[in-house]
Amino acid sequence: MNFFIRRKNLIINIVAFTLAFFIVGRPDRHFTVARTIFDDVALASLAPISMPTCAGAEEDISARMDTGAKRYLKAMVTKGEVRGGDTMDIILRRAGASTQRAQAFLGAVRPNIDPRQMKVGNQYTFWTAPDGEILRFEYKKGPTEFIRADLTGQSWKFRKISVPIERVEATLSGSLEGSLWNSFIEAGADPDLIMGFTDLFAWDIDFAHESQPGDEFRVVYERLYVNGKFIGNGKIKAASYKDREETHWAFYFGGATSGYYDIKGNNIRKSFLRSPLDFTRVTSNFSYSRRHPVTNQVKAHLGVDFGAPSGTPVKSVADGTVTMAGYNGAAGKMVTVRHSMGYESSYLHLSGFAGGMRSGARVSQGQVIGYVGSTGLSTGPHLDYRLKVGGSYVNPLRHKYEPGPPIASSDRPAFEALTKDWMASLSKMPLTGKVAEVRK
Repeated sequence: MNFFIRRKNLIINIVAFTLAFFIVGRPDRHFTVARTIFDDVALASLAPISMPTCAGAEEDISARMDTGAKRYLKAMVTKGEVRGGDTMDIILRRAGASTQRAQAFLGAVRPNIDPRQMKVGNQYTFWTAPDGEILRFEYKKGPTEFIRADLTGQSWKFRKISVPIERVEATLSGSLEGSLWNSFIEAGADPDLIMGFTDLFAWDIDFAHESQPGDEFRVVYERLYVNGKFIGNGKIKAASYKDREETHWAFYFGGATSGYYDIKGNNIRKSFLRSPLDFTRVTSNFSYSRRHPVTNQVKAHLGVDFGAPSGTPVKSVADGTVTMAGYNGAAGKMVTVRHSMGYESSYLHLSGFAGGMRSGARVSQGQVIGYVGSTGLSTGPHLDYRLKVGGSYVNPLRHKYEPGPPIASSDRPAFEALTKDWMASLSKMPLTGKVAEVRK
């Protein structure tokens, strides 16, 4: 009898264990059991696959990170452009950063990026975690440079990254039909190239008043590309302008002395610009007896009037120090700049002043100091530009200005060889009237 009872209990225990196995699952799942999944050889081959990948410093990984951040970090990616009136705090709130995290980020970013110098239109990208923590920040200062900040632990790592630029040589040639500006535009040039070209010869040619139909222009310059996209013009390498009297040359040379020089090695850059405005017309010349258009009195007009739309930028004709910036009776709003060697220039009837214009401020040649207007005794928007030498007024359009330093004697052989080649290239360049790229 006892035998059957013991056998019955054994059968019950076996049935109970079997049911428990199927209901609860494999018992090894409920215990820590050391098992070898991969041997050392397998682990070595799998290591590169399991390691996270990182883009090179020169690579813009925004596109790659967009997907990666959302998939693995569940981050919110915010892209945008700096708007007028934006502060970094406003941009951070727009990106969804929490107040506490935003303050911490602002403290880290200030030594690396001056928020006051962030320009309208510049692009930025934020990666923020669901809890508002900023994971990464990229700010494009321009098409060729951006700043990247990565959160590493409790601190931020900032670095400037330069984007590789492809420089393609290009040419432009043609003859004037109307204004220089229109001739360049119709040939496919952009305003930057026009301004660069006119700046080269601004000390010898007043294009607004001296250029004539039939004048010939030729220029070799660089066109810049980033990732196949045109971003602007680079350096002008060589240029010529042929008017009815002579051919003017300009060549860039980089050596012991760097800059632009004419065919004889003289510095293209003179101590003074011929005109403080670009592409304007003379409405009244320098004269010792002119009938004033408002008072109708005949008196000396010791300056040159340039007609231009209100708001046109006015440039300082040379380096110097501002001695006056304010309202001065019949002259209206005006700026006076003292230069070296006894020169002084004045700019009258302005509509307003450029930022920082005050007595004692230093200005450089070509710097905008104000804007054309019609303040004071004036019949309409124009600039009255005056120049003194040794305390006496002179005609700024006829005055002869001293050039900058010539090519260094040690550079003379290399310069002459370079200019010989450039002159040959420019001289045989056909007047196609269009931009052409020379890809090597």
